[in-house]
Amino acid sequence: MPTQVWTLNSQVICRWYYFCCPYCRHIFLARYRLMLQGYRIKSSVNNIPASVGIRIDPIKKPLLSILIPTKKSQLIFFILRYKDMEESALTMLFFDNNKTNIVCSLGGGNAVTHGGGSQKAKVVLEWEPKSDFQGDIVFKGSFVKDYATYWVAVTSEKVTVVKREPTPAPIPTPVATFPPSPPPPPPSPASTDDSAPVAKSISAAMDNIYFGCETLKGCFGIPSNCVKNENCKVLMTYSKSPSDGGYKFELAGDISGPSGYVAGGLSRDEKMGEDSVMICRTEEGTTDVLMAINQGKSNSILVDSNLGITSEQTAFVDGRVYCSFIRDVETEILGDVFNLDTDKYNLMVATGGVSSGTTISYHTSKTVSVGAQISLGDFSPVEGKDELFRTLHACFMIGAWVFAASIGILLARYFKQTWLRSSCCKIDQWFHWHRLFMGLTWLLTMAGFGFIVWYLQGISEIPPGDNPHVVLGFISTGLCFIQPFMALCRCSPGNRRRPIFNWLHWFVGNSAQIVGITAIFFGLQLWGAPTWTMWLLIIFVAFHCLVHLILSIGQCVSDSKAEHSSNVFPMKDMNGSRNPLHPVDKREDAPGGTFRKTMLTFYFIVNVLITAALILIVYPGVETLKKWGLIFWED
Repeated sequence: MPTQVWTLNSQVICRWYYFCCPYCRHIFLARYRLMLQGYRIKSSVNNIPASVGIRIDPIKKPLLSILIPTKKSQLIFFILRYKDMEESALTMLFFDNNKTNIVCSLGGGNAVTHGGGSQKAKVVLEWEPKSDFQGDIVFKGSFVKDYATYWVAVTSEKVTVVKREPTPAPIPTPVATFPPSPPPPPPSPASTDDSAPVAKSISAAMDNIYFGCETLKGCFGIPSNCVKNENCKVLMTYSKSPSDGGYKFELAGDISGPSGYVAGGLSRDEKMGEDSVMICRTEEGTTDVLMAINQGKSNSILVDSNLGITSEQTAFVDGRVYCSFIRDVETEILGDVFNLDTDKYNLMVATGGVSSGTTISYHTSKTVSVGAQISLGDFSPVEGKDELFRTLHACFMIGAWVFAASIGILLARYFKQTWLRSSCCKIDQWFHWHRLFMGLTWLLTMAGFGFIVWYLQGISEIPPGDNPHVVLGFISTGLCFIQPFMALCRCSPGNRRRPIFNWLHWFVGNSAQIVGITAIFFGLQLWGAPTWTMWLLIIFVAFHCLVHLILSIGQCVSDSKAEHSSNVFPMKDMNGSRNPLHPVDKREDAPGGTFRKTMLTFYFIVNVLITAALILIVYPGVETLKKWGLIFWED
């Protein structure tokens, strides 16, 4: 107990010395070393919030960055030191962002500490080795979160420094390289388990793939803002690897089922065609990296599928695929040269299923960077294509065919002998409501069609064999478009051709809804919705059919009780002997009116809930719903 009290008091004194007396910082450092060595206080080895990463820029000085991935974790103190592989101290210079030398007094100019007491989520430093130094070095950091939580000996990747040639530049550029292996594990007692070091390294790389995004490497993914939120379904990272003159790429993404792919592309415009594509594919337990080319709207894997690719590392764990590789700076593909140093590109990422042979299935999700083309040496945030119109298309089509059309058809089929006492403008209530819901269906469908054409800047060319959503969408939209014009051209109720109109109107309307619902099934696949979403839509279809069956039985019972013939079914009144829109003699509802109204209310509530659920899956999306606690089960 006395030891603990002394240690706590020492910490308080050290903090006062450090923050209030800049000239006494060496006392703080001595006390800090005393805590760690003299009193054998063990530092934490789990949940380390800090990592030491290095960004290499062949034009500027190498950039050393300390990042705190966990936003809730802030540092109040750090010491960063570097040594060569033989553990001898080196003399190098550290500079802060204002180019002020901030070498601390640990000796030899080989360490640096912070210059203030504010909490820190990110520290960026530039460093410069002596001009005659050559060899391997590592950076070791110690970090303090609070008096009870701190970490020591957090080690960076090995950095190889090559002796510089004389240059007139005021600050020469060191050359550094990283082996393909990810950073070593957090400081902990030495491990004796070396049975699968490569697998452990890949697993660590997958867990830390967001580390350094927009600082140490460029990152681009799906959906929008996923890099910031660290929830990308598909992610591509890129950074310079000056040791061999190439670029390091990482591809990672979620795969539905045992096989699939994620891909990253380099395009000279915002459209698909003549693009260099890098594919991370998993199939039948094998994960590999493939080089491909987009020719028009189709993709072909190159004959030399590893053209310009080295240092591959791949993994497929818990439905997530990961590939890391080095790509040559210059690659010639079918006569087209892609130079990653000098050329600028629009970035593309996509995911989809796999097929045998030299092709992959059409992507189920894709986005492309917009605005000015980027250099792969620039790690600034990349803006993806705005998904607003694609999202509106999906929401409008769900609203049209699941909600509006379903209720409109139900009203026309079963409610012609309901609400007869409350006609409006000498027209029965069922017709007003039917016209309202079917008009809403038409407006939502036409708007949704316009949104997707605007989003694609044309017509999608997804092969029907891969996904028939586009073909079904065209059919449904076409049938929906002509339906109201057919209704405007209907003949009078007494005309002998009226039964023909009745049949055509019934057939076109029901066909449009059936095809529209089917298109939504395939559209959810293109959206990348989880499997259980399909079951939700299947439940709706089953519920819709069940309500039709119950109302049909109820109508049969109603007909048996009535002395007159019921015209509830559109096809029963084929002789045109009476006008259902302008009834003269029938002012009483057919038997069973309360039952029909109750069923309609029940159907309306369930329909609204299912429609809302489907729209919420599209926007704001499954991940957001999980954060809200509305989805608590696994996909």
